[in-house]
Amino acid sequence: MVRRLRLPFALKTTDSGLEPVSESESSVVALARTEPSIEEKMSYALARVPIPFWCVQISEHEAIILSAIRDEPTVFEFTNDKELGTIKRVVGSEMDSWQTIPNAVDRILPLLGSIEKEVKYLKGLIDPAVILSVGNHFVQQEGQTSGGILNEIIDSHVALDASEEFQQILDSRRARLQSLREIQQLAEKTLESETKKLNNLIQKEKERTEERTRNLRDIVDMEISMLKEKQSDQLQELEQEETMDLRALTADFARSTNELETFFSQNILETIRDRRSKIARSKEDVESATSHFEELSNYLEENVPKYEETVSKLNTEAKEVLVREKEIRESYEDKRKKLEEEINMQIRNHQHRIVEFELERDQTENELLEAKSRLDQASENLRGKIEGRVQQLKEELQSLEKFAFKSVNIPGLAPLTKLNVEVFLHNQDDHLEVMTPCIIPKEGIGFGLECEHADHHLSTFLTEMITERIDSSMSFANEINQACISQNLFMIDKMNQSIKEGTDQLHQSGLLESHKKSAFTKRFSLRAGKCPYCGAEIAESVRFCGECGKPLQ
Repeated sequence: MVRRLRLPFALKTTDSGLEPVSESESSVVALARTEPSIEEKMSYALARVPIPFWCVQISEHEAIILSAIRDEPTVFEFTNDKELGTIKRVVGSEMDSWQTIPNAVDRILPLLGSIEKEVKYLKGLIDPAVILSVGNHFVQQEGQTSGGILNEIIDSHVALDASEEFQQILDSRRARLQSLREIQQLAEKTLESETKKLNNLIQKEKERTEERTRNLRDIVDMEISMLKEKQSDQLQELEQEETMDLRALTADFARSTNELETFFSQNILETIRDRRSKIARSKEDVESATSHFEELSNYLEENVPKYEETVSKLNTEAKEVLVREKEIRESYEDKRKKLEEEINMQIRNHQHRIVEFELERDQTENELLEAKSRLDQASENLRGKIEGRVQQLKEELQSLEKFAFKSVNIPGLAPLTKLNVEVFLHNQDDHLEVMTPCIIPKEGIGFGLECEHADHHLSTFLTEMITERIDSSMSFANEINQACISQNLFMIDKMNQSIKEGTDQLHQSGLLESHKKSAFTKRFSLRAGKCPYCGAEIAESVRFCGECGKPLQ
């Protein structure tokens, strides 16, 4: 069953906000807007025409609005991912560690760029924003529910089919966006987890190598200290050995000089003592004494030259001792140098262990940092690409979702509701004016009334839609012309009474001064071709009523 709601042509301001006025009051407001001053009668039409729309619920809480008199399609351009399944599989199975993520991303990026375009056409669909701005002012439509004044290109069946198609498209677009968001969440979870693992690994490796470096330096420093201590001990031992060798050389040379002492003490001195003793014992035997001296002299003459041989031999040996001393000193100097070289070599070897470890540490650190750089770059590329695609799908969905609105924004909606927006068509001298819903000024009304639009966007939308339809469709233009004739207030029976009721109601609301009430009923009667006093038919351009004789001007 179709529920019908209407948006009255006129709204009035009360303490509780805007409220709709009756049809009679709306007619008076429309008359006030079309009558600039009291002049002679002019031939024109003022017709109340409801502009029909369909409001169809697409879910429990959402609905769409379609124009019933316009079937121009709204075009939606969408894009679909051709490899979404493959992308999901790669993200789920090949991005299993920070080592594999860069290569997996290299596979995913081209897949994310593989899309195909899809175009959808929905006839009659309009942006609900122009209606929702006045959504709270729709009221239940009373009276007959037969066909409207304007021919409906989109009937209830077409509207229901359109809503079903819209819902299918909407569900499809939401599902596609949700699928990509699930992939985005899975990828983000993996990227965050693996990045955290790699950062922890880098930090732990840094802490481990720093500790190993400290320990290695301590060990090397201790070993070098021990080597230097050992070197000092060995140098001291060499110095002692050198001293002992030099002392032995000196002692040996000293023993060699004993021959000289023996030569004099055991040979020369003993012989001299012996001859001196014999000379002493010669006493008065002078000849014997001289004979002994002569023997001594001959002995010395024979043996003293042997002293020179001994001294010469010792001189030669002294030179050999000096040579030997030099050899000993050079030998120990070589030993010291060799020892220092060996110790220094060992020290350098220990120090090289630190250098090698630092090189190994730097290589490992560089490899991890390079891996982190690749991971960060891959993560940035993947995040940017997926986010860009998500934003694209989101914008496409939003371009569709803006045509759906919360049903509560128009109170009283049913699953299928006809919305009639009341406008007045003012046709004067073949010039058509579309008067859209308005707000009655608080200060009241009078001829030449200028009203604020109930909503500027709604007014623009209705005016442009009707004008465009008239320009593009001859049949619609004929419908408008026919409506101006059939719905002309000045041609409807008993409308004069309705105008009077409207002026009374506006007066009671404080929106029409009492002395202006009769002016409105009189003006309406004149426009309707009747005497405002007795109701008799009057001809055009007459100055007095033929029945009651009262002046009409």
